[in-house]
Amino acid sequence: MPEPSQELREAAKLMRERARTAALLNPGRWGAPWVKADGSVIPPALRVSAEFVASMSPAVALPLARWLAFEARVADGDGEEYLLNESGQLALATARAYLGTGES
Repeated sequence: MPEPSQELREAAKLMRERARTAALLNPGRWGAPWVKADGSVIPPALRVSAEFVASMSPAVALPLARWLAFEARVADGDGEEYLLNESGQLALATARAYLGTGES
């Protein structure tokens, strides 16, 4: 099982990558992820981030990724005691839910 700080960093990294992709594609309308703001259709080859685009705005993902990265630094310093505080438990649960590991 990976260290908590590793899981937090992995989730933060994935959020940032997906947010950058979503920002580049600029779908404009969250309800129509294949259509950009100018009305043009996103080619199928670029639709790799559709699941993300439909679920989380970069305006939410980037601050969330910063929080998880911060919590990873805290976890590095606190060691095993990190999981004893509520903030650590919430951050790790968030990272695991985002990564789809489902562990708590």
